[in-house]
Amino acid sequence: TTLLKHTEATDQAVAVYCDLRTVFNELSADTGAAGMSFDQIAQSSEGLVQDKAVALLIVAVSKALRRRLSIDTDPNLLTALEHLWQHMPDGEQTRADWVYRNVPTLEPSHFRKKPNLNDLFDYLDATHDLLIKIEGKGLLLLIDRAEEIPYPALTPILHLLDQSRRFQAVVATRPGMIGLSGNIAFSLPRPGDHYAIYHLGSSPYSQEWQTFQRNVMKAWIPRTLSELPNEALESIVRVSRDSLRAALELSYNSLNEAGKYDPVRALASFENLQRSLLDAACGTSRSIGVDLAQVTREVRKRYRNYRLPVKVKVADLGIERPDQRGLFEEQPASGKLSPKLERLVRIGLRTWFFSTLDGQPWSPNTVPEVLEINPIFLWYQSVKWMDDTTR
Repeated sequence: TTLLKHTEATDQAVAVYCDLRTVFNELSADTGAAGMSFDQIAQSSEGLVQDKAVALLIVAVSKALRRRLSIDTDPNLLTALEHLWQHMPDGEQTRADWVYRNVPTLEPSHFRKKPNLNDLFDYLDATHDLLIKIEGKGLLLLIDRAEEIPYPALTPILHLLDQSRRFQAVVATRPGMIGLSGNIAFSLPRPGDHYAIYHLGSSPYSQEWQTFQRNVMKAWIPRTLSELPNEALESIVRVSRDSLRAALELSYNSLNEAGKYDPVRALASFENLQRSLLDAACGTSRSIGVDLAQVTREVRKRYRNYRLPVKVKVADLGIERPDQRGLFEEQPASGKLSPKLERLVRIGLRTWFFSTLDGQPWSPNTVPEVLEINPIFLWYQSVKWMDDTTR
């Protein structure tokens, strides 16, 4: 999010930022499914959800452009969504105003029109051409929080990555298992051929990443950063690992009402963040009978020197005791994780309990057997955080 907002403010193109959690909020209301819900939407409804997602995205971009360009109407919007006019009552306002007000409330079945992905691409290309004509710069579409939308709506979002079109797009998402579904995986653009993947923070203990993290915090909270003792800032950077959000939160909450560094408040900020993240991770892992709070306690006993990163072999965590073997009928193949441990790894990567090892890129089709437990989960007051580079 930080990178996209920075790009929106500084890029030479006309950057339009879209927070999908907000843009597609109505889809969750329509379907009762939250972000990355794999099995709560009937397959027969997936196409309808995608169609409405396309319309909502077009409307969001159109609203942003009207604000930026100070224009009364968006001519390309009328072409892209002309199939909706049949639902417009006689005597209503202008077509554009009707679309802005009513598209979110229409049932997904009203959006059935194939191939409506072409409507989206044609609209964005036409908008790109309009911007070139008016401002001399093209369209850069910045899509954020792609992991927080109902599963079928990902299809049009991922199709945006086909960079054969005139406009450009960047899609930001947290790592997580997208899964192998014909609905989402078939004939989609492929990384390398159509777009590049960047894993921010894949080397979080490198000097380059830590410099980047400090520069971002300096840009966002310069006064707060100037009040932090160097030792406190180093601890925050190390415990935050690859999370800029965690670093900003810990730093900001370490100052008192007078704007001065307060060790007591700093300690409370670590404890509060740890508690909220661990509660969320435990709530998710409870579905497979795993207590991640107990896991952290056991790992603390083993890693007393606390040099980062804290690497663990998932099979050695003591998750699968003999009395638990009846949970899954499927037996793991030799040398592979059991189904239960595979689910634990995927849950851990989604909740930020686990991260792939420093320098190892994440791949959606693999389940690593060796991972790092993120430092915030293992943190406690008396620990002196060090990393391998300080030995």
